[in-house]
Amino acid sequence: MKLICFGFLLLLIACEQDTKQTVGKNTPNNNLEITDEDRIETGKSIFLQKCASCHSINMNLTGPALKGVSKRWESKEKLYEYIRNPQVAIAKNNYAKELFYKWNKVPMPPFTYLTDDDINSILLYIKSGSSKKQNELQ
Repeated sequence: MKLICFGFLLLLIACEQDTKQTVGKNTPNNNLEITDEDRIETGKSIFLQKCASCHSINMNLTGPALKGVSKRWESKEKLYEYIRNPQVAIAKNNYAKELFYKWNKVPMPPFTYLTDDDINSILLYIKSGSSKKQNELQ
């Protein structure tokens, strides 16, 4: 009986280690191909949950329209810093300070928990959404 329990325990440990090695990795061995469509869907989901109450892609709301947002920032790093911690960015960055004053000194809440992948997905969704809107207008 002890031998069976020991064997079962080894099997569980082996399965757990195998899962840790492959989950979330995009390797040929596990065939997890993440497409732009997947990233756009992830970005859409995060955008709708975290951003849409104040922002639209093509229309100003409580905050500015986000179409072309990446082009308005001096660098990707400064944009990401602003998204994660706007108050810190406002203290250090003139463009962030401009936004704060332009939008009636209403600070954006911090999103410290968003990863680079999360933000990349949101920006990809914004870009795809503004492209769709532009195509519809032509």
